[in-house]
Amino acid sequence: MFTATAAGAGPAYDADMAVSLNGVDLYVAGTPSASTFQFAIPPMAATGAFPLIFSNIGANQFAQRTTFTVNSISLDDTYEAVNNDPTTSPLIAANGDYFVVLHGDCDEGVATGPSDDCDDFFTITNATGAPVSVRVRLDWHEASDVDLLWCDAPCGAFVGNFAGATGANPEVSTVSIPAATTWRLYLNLYDNGGDDFAFVKVNVTGLP
Repeated sequence: MFTATAAGAGPAYDADMAVSLNGVDLYVAGTPSASTFQFAIPPMAATGAFPLIFSNIGANQFAQRTTFTVNSISLDDTYEAVNNDPTTSPLIAANGDYFVVLHGDCDEGVATGPSDDCDDFFTITNATGAPVSVRVRLDWHEASDVDLLWCDAPCGAFVGNFAGATGANPEVSTVSIPAATTWRLYLNLYDNGGDDFAFVKVNVTGLP
């Protein structure tokens, strides 16, 4: 995640701001404040300096251009060390946006080679004494098909619903997690659509 800070004399950031890198629209994380703006960078196919453009800034819809330098190429996301195993998956404890990268042939959701990363997991725990309704939405730019599923803590059985396991983009699923219960959010690259990877924005709402 990267943060841009507005110049003191420049226009204030606002809710309809957009950002692109080398002509590709990027995901904005949350809602920009007047002075800061967070965005996520997908994997890049090459190293070097690429044009980074902010647009729709302020009431007059200003645009600003700078460059962003990519020093290395990797398909690993922020959680790569822990999110391939449901029992070590990172905890989502707050509403907001999270980002993962899925990649590989993933024939009908199943890895076909050792370098495939078809499955990523998050942990969501309802520590309250009553059921909690949680809504998750997945968005991605690529032509691939990503599914949103839920499983129990050991991920030995599916729970919730299969509303997010369709051919749609975005995928959306709302579930009621019982009191004092841990579920795993299970993201599966069902079909890569001929793309090298799927860069997925995971938006979570409804957590207490």
